[in-house]
This record gives sequence, structure tokens and C-alpha cells, in this order.
Amino acid sequence: MRPSRPQRGDGLNLQNDSKLFCQTLQHAHWQAKRRAVLLMILTLFAKSTAPAAADEVSLELSTVENSDGILVREGDRPVLQYQLVTKSLNDKHARSNYVHPLFDLDGSVITEDFPVDHLHHRGIFWAWHQVWVGEKKIGDPWLCDSFEWQTLSSSTRKNPNNSVTLKAMVAWKSPHLTRNDGTMNSIVREETAITIYAATPTYRIVDFQIELQALLPDVKIGGSEDEKGYG
Repeated sequence: MRPSRPQRGDGLNLQNDSKLFCQTLQHAHWQAKRRAVLLMILTLFAKSTAPAAADEVSLELSTVENSDGILVREGDRPVLQYQLVTKSLNDKHARSNYVHPLFDLDGSVITEDFPVDHLHHRGIFWAWHQVWVGEKKIGDPWLCDSFEWQTLSSSTRKNPNNSVTLKAMVAWKSPHLTRNDGTMNSIVREETAITIYAATPTYRIVDFQIELQALLPDVKIGGSEDEKGYG
């Protein structure tokens, strides 16, 4: 029997001319609003082993493009890596468009990629279990199953408040949805902006802003097909 389609309250419909607003509630309820933006604020609390002086000056944040994507540094210490290039493990669980590694204020890595008990997990990522186009389910981005993220463009910006913003435009694609010539069709265009702020003595703030634009009619996304509804 085919799994149930996303229903009102656990999925949302993306029309061709609309963007989506998602607000995550306790049971993964999604509410759609026309031309609005998903804003997630991630605050990282990581107490430093050495107390900072009261008059300590924030170190300069900088960005470096590398073979995997974009690395953010604060002084000579890494802060996070935005993974824009597809990577896999033994040609399985291919993924891109996520943050890993993420470092705490002491320079320790606090995220995982390909953890042995959940190989599909990857650092900080944003994905849904169900992606439908019309009556066809075309992949499971949460599980990295039959799904690809193609980076169309990326850029960095230094802000006056010593924060930096990473931007990427990404196309969602699936081998289950192809054109007549066999190439994969673009289903959704994602525009993501990640703003990293200078560390305080006890925490750092990282903001994620994600906009999704459906490129085909009748695109639907939803969480897991059970009572948990996650993803």
C-alpha cells in the first residue's frame, strides 16, 4: 500500500508563484503563507574554558572558499563549514547544502557527519521526508534517498557589525523526475542565507534564513509518515 500523502497540518503546498513560510511547532506542524520567509535562529551556547577579559575585543570573522564550500573563521580559529559540494560514504547517502563541522567556542567539533547509527544525518541540515510533485513522490531528502541538491550560486558578505553572511541558491532535483532528454528537472529553488555573529564570552549566534520557490505545479513537502511527523 502506498504511504499516505501529506495532509493539512503535516505538509504544505508550494504554488509556482509563491514562497513558503514554515514555523516549526512541537509536532512539526507547517503553516503556509504567501511570499514569506522561514527564519530559524540557532543560538550556540558553549562555555569557554578560559574566562574572557571584560575589555576583550572581538576577533575578525572571515570566509574562505575551499573544495567543499565555504569555511568561516574567527581570527585563526574555524567556526563552521557550509558544505556546498556533494559528498557520500561508499557512494551512498549523498548529500550537500548543510553545515558541518560546527565548532564550539573552545574549537571542538560539536556536529557529526555520517554517524554510524544514523548515516543519513549530517551536521545542521534542513530537509523533509516527503516531496511530491502532483501524485508522484519523488524522493526523501531527509534520508538522502533519490534526491540531489545542486548549488547554482554562492556568495559571502561582510557586515558592518562584524558578522558575515553566506548565501547560496540551490536547486532540488531527483532522478525520479526527468526531462525528455533524461536530465533531472529542477523542482524547488532554495535561497539560503546563514549569518554568523562574533562570539561572546559564553555563546555565538548563527541565523538561518531559508526561502523555497516551487518551480513546478503542485509541489508538496511533508514530514515523516507517522505520528512523529518530523522532518
